Amino acid sequence: MLKQLAILAGLGMWATNISAQAFEGKVKNGKTEEPALVMVYDYPEAIVENALLAKFADKQLTGTLTKESFRFYPNVVIDEVSKSKLDYYFKLEGNGKKTDPKTTLYLVMHGSGDIEGASELSGRGKSF
Repeated sequence: MLKQLAILAGLGMWATNISAQAFEGKVKNGKTEEPALVMVYDYPEAIVENALLAKFADKQLTGTLTKESFRFYPNVVIDEVSKSKLDYYFKLEGNGKKTDPKTTLYLVMHGSGDIEGASELSGRGKSF
């Protein structure tokens, strides 16, 4: 019985380690700080960036890179987040360590007018 509990505890810790830690925070955009969803991944920046770009390629969305290093997707619908058109800004920051790579992904969403499901926007953005 004790062995089974140890195995379950180990699997639980492993499952938490491979998922991203998501929380609400801020990111600097130019000279101002904006509210953002912050997700920390235990992978190098290149892998997280390729996964993000592949996800948008699957949705046939193309973005531009701003001078502040944000990937900008203007006026698009991402069904997993909102049925309304929003402007999405993504910024990646890696820690640069080869032994313990971590990448922080910032997501900033802007919209105007009536945004469908605005109260659940943060939760759906974290799961996206």
